[in-house]
Amino acid sequence: MFPSRSRALDGDLHIYMNYRGDLVCTPADAARMQLGEGLHLANYVAANALTSLVHDRAMLEQFAGIDLPWTSENTAARMGVEYRNDLLGHVHALDPGAPPACYYSGHDRSDHVVDWPPNTVACAEWRELGATVGYCRADVPRNGGSSRGGAPSSSSTTSSR
Repeated sequence: MFPSRSRALDGDLHIYMNYRGDLVCTPADAARMQLGEGLHLANYVAANALTSLVHDRAMLEQFAGIDLPWTSENTAARMGVEYRNDLLGHVHALDPGAPPACYYSGHDRSDHVVDWPPNTVACAEWRELGATVGYCRADVPRNGGSSRGGAPSSSSTTSSR
């Protein structure tokens, strides 16, 4: 994405452009956020939040594998994706060449309540699509118990890094 550089780059690999709440961000808003924060690299992820709605899915479908319009010689902006699993946490992909087959699993309020397929399946698909994969963190079931027969939540499974 960048020619060889002699200085460090700043970036964020996991940005929700639209995720929750009443504010709807446009691509122009996303560009202002990236440029205002001085980020050389921004990876905006299409993601769900406990339901079947995948926020910014249409944007990923339009811009998968190509630069977002405000990319310049000094900045790169790409659409990525998040795979969210209530039991196993969530992972993200930078710059997949196409949208994935599955975006989430294991959400009680979604059309995919079973914690399957595991994150490894999503990561393997993303690598086949040419993406760089990153691990975000484990998710904690909100009810304080286990997630559909999974391990109970504990400090060992809730670490954010």
